[in-house]
Amino acid sequence: MRELEAVLRYAEELGHHVAVTWSQERLDGLDVILAKGEPPRARARGDYRRSYLANVPQIARTGQEMTRTLKEHLSGKVPEYMVPSVFVALEELPLTPNGKVDKQALPMPDEADVRKEVYVAPRSATELLLCRLVQDVLGLERVGLQDGFFDLGGHSLLATRLTIRVKQGTGKELPLQTILSGATIGEMAEVLDAAPGTAPAQNVPLLPVTDSAEAVPLSFQQSELWFLNPREHLGSAYDNVQMAYRIIGRLDRRAYAGAFEALVARHAILRTSYVRCGDSLTQRVNDVSGFSVAFEEVGGDSAVADLLRAERVRPFAPDDRHMLRVHILTLSEYEHVAVVTRPWGIFDGWSTGIFVAELNAAYRALSRGEEPSLPELPVQYPDFAHWQHRAVDEAAREGQKAYWRSQLAALPSCTSLRTDYRRPPVKSYQGASVELKVPSEVLGQLHRFSQEQGGTLYMTLLSAYAALLGAYTPDRELAIGSPVTNRPLPELEGLVGYFINVLVMRLDVTAGQGFGELLGQTKRVTAAAHEHKDVPFADLVRELAPKPDPAHSPLFQVMFNLVPAAGPAPRDEEAGHLAFVPLRTDSGVAKFDLNLVVRETPAGLRGYLEYSTDLFARKTIEEMAATYERLLLKIVANPGASVSQLREAAADGSLG
Repeated sequence: MRELEAVLRYAEELGHHVAVTWSQERLDGLDVILAKGEPPRARARGDYRRSYLANVPQIARTGQEMTRTLKEHLSGKVPEYMVPSVFVALEELPLTPNGKVDKQALPMPDEADVRKEVYVAPRSATELLLCRLVQDVLGLERVGLQDGFFDLGGHSLLATRLTIRVKQGTGKELPLQTILSGATIGEMAEVLDAAPGTAPAQNVPLLPVTDSAEAVPLSFQQSELWFLNPREHLGSAYDNVQMAYRIIGRLDRRAYAGAFEALVARHAILRTSYVRCGDSLTQRVNDVSGFSVAFEEVGGDSAVADLLRAERVRPFAPDDRHMLRVHILTLSEYEHVAVVTRPWGIFDGWSTGIFVAELNAAYRALSRGEEPSLPELPVQYPDFAHWQHRAVDEAAREGQKAYWRSQLAALPSCTSLRTDYRRPPVKSYQGASVELKVPSEVLGQLHRFSQEQGGTLYMTLLSAYAALLGAYTPDRELAIGSPVTNRPLPELEGLVGYFINVLVMRLDVTAGQGFGELLGQTKRVTAAAHEHKDVPFADLVRELAPKPDPAHSPLFQVMFNLVPAAGPAPRDEEAGHLAFVPLRTDSGVAKFDLNLVVRETPAGLRGYLEYSTDLFARKTIEEMAATYERLLLKIVANPGASVSQLREAAADGSLG
């Protein structure tokens, strides 16, 4: 009581009027009411009963600040997709009789719990439309002009989706960089109002046509199909894509096979053949008949590794009925390995997330004896290819080609990387890789650094990669290839298919510049590249490197890829009490001199540096990968340092 009396006296010294009464919520408590000005009134056990604390408005402000602090803290501990987009503030947690948190009694979050600034309603037509589009993309009921896209739960992939929706609805470009820089919805609307535009784009409807007798051409992206880029000294299976994972638990094998069959029936691209029609290639959709999952009994991990290697090099033919092979390897009643193999150019990383999520959903249903109830797809991939050829704006594409001709003018045909071995006259495509790990604490600091610089994690990692490579070449500039997803219509967001294009990032890696300067350059180059991403990379190669040198890849020889973070693993009840553990499979192939691939995980950044064994010794790449890990730490520890200072600090091997 003495402490309470001291607090009340101190409150009075500060000019507050104080009243104490019996608590309206707890029989064994007191309510303390403080106010400046008119004396507070209180009636114990009476009508003044409130369901919230007396300073509710202040709690609302505190909740916003607390949410911001929690999100910033968690971004340093877990990847972006695991940071909650909604926090609910409670006066106290409900408890069970034995003192544990009663999860069943926790209230469901509502719109008021989403972190937003003070609501400012849209006024103009542009503001109204943009708020509605953000609501649709993020699944919210109300968005105000002072809200930030990322504060509302957005991330970089959803930002790309928003730019597509804006272009479709307004005919104007909302630069991706505007969203990534942290602009509020109101600021985005101002950018849109100032942007030139025409009538809303995409006025050619995307409609199903696969039931017609009309031959369907390949999409522009399908110029990457494996059989269209043969290597005379290699087999056609050299770039097959393989996904393997261990399944722990009692697996319903019939239901799991049925889940794969359901996906092949659902997505036409998995059962599409490619046939020549005159001088052109067309795609033909087959029925699901003939597809089956192969079950194999294996005697241990060594046998698994042998089968993975053998399965990877089995070729696919363009006229095969199915572009997917699935093996389920049984090690014991409670341990299996799933192996999924496909040829290059069938579906992309975004599609992999769709594929895995739908596979798990179909398995859950089938294991319960139910039919899978996935949402109906409005179109199939061949429909997209047919639409693309009708909807293409040749004048716009020519303008984008002009940008790339200018951007890549006078670019050396091959980067002068310092290598361990002399470059052979014909590339063998043989390669290996070295793993790379960055702790979650450093990943969180990289996220914060990127936000403070008005950029993204992708831009920071790409800039660091450019800074690293700059130490291995006398060239002032580097060309780095980077794949991007380009799904121009909302109907395509749930579709398995190949929507990838490769962009060339040309960066100045001069040692004397500050890293912030390099990052600013990367931001500008990345934003401009995304605004001109509709020209297929194969078209650029034909125009800018019509006679490629067989010794190296055209236009660029080093690649960077930040793979979309995998979604959270399904809960036990969702996965039928199964656990899934990805298996690393080494293809032994390297399409480029160097290829850095990284992904966000709960443990931090995980990835690998793939290299051509024609050019590099493993020891060199191990040193390069370790230097990159240290370089990222030095960047967040010394953000104002120059590129040369960061290189020197990272090269000495210390972590200080």
